[in-house]
Amino acid sequence: MCAEGQHVCTLPNMRCRPVSPSYRCECLPGYQAKRDQSSALGWSCQDLNECERGDHTCDHYAVCHNTDGSFTCQCRPGYTGDGHHCSSA
Repeated sequence: MCAEGQHVCTLPNMRCRPVSPSYRCECLPGYQAKRDQSSALGWSCQDLNECERGDHTCDHYAVCHNTDGSFTCQCRPGYTGDGHHCSSA
């Protein structure tokens, strides 16, 4: 039932998941369902702030930056690395 034109899961950051005998709308990873009276479904998918929630993989010596649907990590001044692993410079 998730064929194009046969479901209502068409809002941004939303997908259709087949569930016998029908389907279910769900948010893409990095988004969460929030009540939204302006939406035809009564809810929409809003960005999940992984940095505020602590749901990130940034190193203790890194800063987490929320992005739309995800996050990035940047080592603090005096440290080098990819943000997920930082070491003293």
